Amino acid sequence: MSKKYLKVKIDSGHLNLRSKPNGEIVGKLNNNEIVRFEDIDGDWVKICTSYSMIGYAHSKFLEEYDYEKYEKNNKVPEWLTIAEKEIGVKEIAGNEHNERILEYHRSTKGNVDVTDELPWCASFVNWCVKESGLNGTDTKRVKDWMSWGKELKFEERKPGAIVVFKFNNGGNHVAFLKDMEIMNFTSGQRISCIGGNQGDQVKYSNYLINDIVSIRWPV
Repeated sequence: MSKKYLKVKIDSGHLNLRSKPNGEIVGKLNNNEIVRFEDIDGDWVKICTSYSMIGYAHSKFLEEYDYEKYEKNNKVPEWLTIAEKEIGVKEIAGNEHNERILEYHRSTKGNVDVTDELPWCASFVNWCVKESGLNGTDTKRVKDWMSWGKELKFEERKPGAIVVFKFNNGGNHVAFLKDMEIMNFTSGQRISCIGGNQGDQVKYSNYLINDIVSIRWPV
């Protein structure tokens, strides 16, 4: 196992990440998750996850992964960089409206007489994608992102993927995936996404994996 990167290969469930060979469990790895090779200790491999957690996993559940392919698949896309530069843009209370948010809306078709109180998560994603030189949906509707580009399986996700959520209260949302990290909360596993209209502003927020209805990537 001399390759710099390895892929987790399991039939079901999760692969335990341990503090040392046969040590206590410090994390869990998903099938097809990519990790960085650090060292080898008998049948155990010391690895580093995409979110910088160091631990050990048994070698029989790891296979070599092409480094160049990993770098290509995990290159930060331009639209994600653009989105991150917008962090901090927020709605203005009262009758005044944030011109930047109105600009997000104006990247779409339809009614131009809009305010920063009008739901703007889909407009924000559309603006970022178009600023990167790609075509967006040109609408203010979240659901239209479910037919944009191509569908990715959860294990195929990559930084910058466009994630569509459907919540139990009937609401929906669209945002950009930050990275490959999966966070464990008492409420369930979550991923971090940057998006607009998250607490009335552009910021990173954590969302339940179970609320994902589609993950999209440009063709």
